[in-house]
Amino acid sequence: MNGMYALVFGIITLFVAFVRAVRSLVVVIFMKARKSMKWFVSFGWLYRPVSLFGYVVFFIFLVFSFHILIAALVQTQSLAGALYTAFPFVIPAFGLYMWIGSKAS
Repeated sequence: MNGMYALVFGIITLFVAFVRAVRSLVVVIFMKARKSMKWFVSFGWLYRPVSLFGYVVFFIFLVFSFHILIAALVQTQSLAGALYTAFPFVIPAFGLYMWIGSKAS
């Protein structure tokens, strides 16, 4: 049994090292991209994406909001119920998108 524990411990250690390496690589890439160009530009009260990372953030926000709205429409029997169901998820996501837009513009 000691060999089994050593094998599991080795696999977990390798996985943790891999996750840390990937995380540090992603941080370096995003920090270089953030310093080199703007992700968003101000468009009235909203922020319009102008770079690849800005479009990725915008696409993630749209997919998340669409997914939540479809799930709410499936579960409820009226449009008002769907909007009440989706509101606690979509509005904070929009706030997060606006916060990222304000910091990356």
